[in-house]
Amino acid sequence: MRRRTGAGPAYTPTTSDNAGLRTALTVDMVFDALAVRLDGPAAGDRRMIVDWLISDEQRMHRMELRHGVLVHYDLPAGHRRPAPDASFALTRAMLLEVLPAGRDVGEAVQSGSIGVTGNPGVFAQLKELLDTPDRNFSIVTP
Repeated sequence: MRRRTGAGPAYTPTTSDNAGLRTALTVDMVFDALAVRLDGPAAGDRRMIVDWLISDEQRMHRMELRHGVLVHYDLPAGHRRPAPDASFALTRAMLLEVLPAGRDVGEAVQSGSIGVTGNPGVFAQLKELLDTPDRNFSIVTP
């Protein structure tokens, strides 16, 4: 066991831009991570419904923002009420590039890697409501 001397917490260097880690994430994990990062007070009066068709998994996910809470769930085929503000059609790999990795969504839409119906600006609005994780967060303190 290594002992530390000096004041203040000890930090473990981390990185979230690890491609190997990203490829191990499921779609549910990605959406859970977004929900944790949501700035609830800032999102308190915002409402948003976004559908995500993950084409290579043949799954439709719905993400709803209400009362400062972001939830997601599988959307059964044919269930489309209420209508979403936007729908994005993309592969799981592309989802991992634009959400955890931060690839420019507008560029991916223009290249045809992501299909959009509805308001494409919803994605930018959602990103504005996300907090940046503090890499120096002390999990255990004395």
